Amino acid sequence: MIAALATRHAEHARRQVARFSAWRAALHCLREDCGGASLPPIESLPAFLAQVPADQRSEALLDLIAEHLRHTWRAGCGQLLDAYFGELCLSGTGSALPSSALTSLIEDEFLARYQQPHGDMPLPMEYCRRFSAESEALKQLKTRCLMDDRFIKIDCIGRGGLAEVWRGVDRHTREQVAIKQPLTESESSTGAANRLAAEARTLEALTHPGIIGLRAHHVPERGQPALIMQWAQGPTLSERIHHHHAVETAGASRQRRQDQLELLRVFAETCDAVAYAHDRGVIHCDLKPGNIIIENGHSIILDWGMASLGTMHGAEDLSQSSLTVLGTPAYMAPEQVEGHADVKTDVFGLGATLFEMLTGRPPREWGVGSPPADWQSLVKGLPVPAPRDGQRGVPKALDTTCQRALSLHAADRHASAAQLASEVRTYLAAPPNRSWFRRLFFPLCT
Repeated sequence: MIAALATRHAEHARRQVARFSAWRAALHCLREDCGGASLPPIESLPAFLAQVPADQRSEALLDLIAEHLRHTWRAGCGQLLDAYFGELCLSGTGSALPSSALTSLIEDEFLARYQQPHGDMPLPMEYCRRFSAESEALKQLKTRCLMDDRFIKIDCIGRGGLAEVWRGVDRHTREQVAIKQPLTESESSTGAANRLAAEARTLEALTHPGIIGLRAHHVPERGQPALIMQWAQGPTLSERIHHHHAVETAGASRQRRQDQLELLRVFAETCDAVAYAHDRGVIHCDLKPGNIIIENGHSIILDWGMASLGTMHGAEDLSQSSLTVLGTPAYMAPEQVEGHADVKTDVFGLGATLFEMLTGRPPREWGVGSPPADWQSLVKGLPVPAPRDGQRGVPKALDTTCQRALSLHAADRHASAAQLASEVRTYLAAPPNRSWFRRLFFPLCT
């Protein structure tokens, strides 16, 4: 029965795709034409709908308007909705457009005008004048504005179990920023505010090029609090690792070797940033490749939300009286299951990151991706395999370093992130002890 239901769902999805294929083709054609030397004129938009079924044309035209409008601002010849209403005989008062459609178009125009470098970055008050009767649209725009309209939320770039992150713009500096806000459904507003306030205090204590920088902490009287942080642009370390291990073509060994050395350099740099945080009494508790951005060849550690739960005092062990377990099971140190964490917890997270660098996979895998019901017992008692197990080309020295960092017993791990970085740099600095034959044919082995 389940198989039959899945088949019906698949067939329904296929029919929906086929039904709107002409609509999608019209959008594709417009995008291609907008990428040319000149933009199509507004009055030509209905011509793109010639193959779209009649009952879809009204809504498809709204999509074409939004797409065309974005391209005008991107090209430096920005248009306002009024031009489209006039040329296409539409009404901006709602008499010819459904209210929901007009709300969407107003938001599309607002966001299009924040495209760099040509956007004029309007204030919501302009829209209060132009669309005073569209209360829903004005309310929607206000949800995108923070701190007296200084920061504008543009688009959501990530969502986790507790928070979401938006790409935003600082109107004062015209720079991009990252805006982190709690999910409204994740916890009470008081809990969300407390969590972000703690994370803000954590980031205020950390000023390091390898740690995401805090720009502002927004606490409104009503609505969601927010952290405004520097915009880090680049692939995650997870993406870089995936690309590194996807290179399997003949003759790519030398390039893979160089890429591996570069990843190790970035890893040692990440350890430095973690050591800096430890020196200031902060541990991260969720170190993994997905929480590290590579920007201009340098690493930046993101997501200090777990660290905001507490700070260390000297070498004192961090523990949660409620035994709240937070982190990512595939990369989690055994003691985190019991609610404890200290510097060696982050050493484990760094070791897990190094393991993924060397093997292309996390230290613990759960088959289809979801942790099993007994994941806590597995995290506590299941040793991580050696990187060299079933993996060609892992240097023995790095295998030993990685296994030590991933010891189930914290006492057996490196004493600090700085010590782990030192071991990796020792490997990087050591001259290759290989014959010309091995250097030529086995550049990844040591």
